[in-house]
Amino acid sequence: MAKIPCTCGNRIIDISDNLPTKGAIIPNQLYDDLQGKLDEIVIGLKKHRENKEILTFNGRPIPANATDEDIIGITFFSYHGSISKEIWQCNACGRILIWHKGKERFIFFSPDSEGSENILSKDT
Repeated sequence: MAKIPCTCGNRIIDISDNLPTKGAIIPNQLYDDLQGKLDEIVIGLKKHRENKEILTFNGRPIPANATDEDIIGITFFSYHGSISKEIWQCNACGRILIWHKGKERFIFFSPDSEGSENILSKDT
């Protein structure tokens, strides 16, 4: 369990995925790459079904009994994790924290207006 310190003094608790204060962003410059990866997954699945080719991911074979859903999940979420930036919102002050992978630190953004609470929630 991670406790992420916000500049307001609050600690953001990151205990799992699917939290209303946690999200991921993908730079617009990488959308084409993401689409290309999705295309590769679909083409790989078709070849696998037609020719019984052995599918690999990161140089390792994917188990023969893996379902299409398993294969899509393995490849998509691994790739998504490599290109996305994790973000959190402080539930005390509303700041957005973005993890900067290259600098190994958080970048903080403060809201300019009211009504920015729970901006990362699926219901917002």
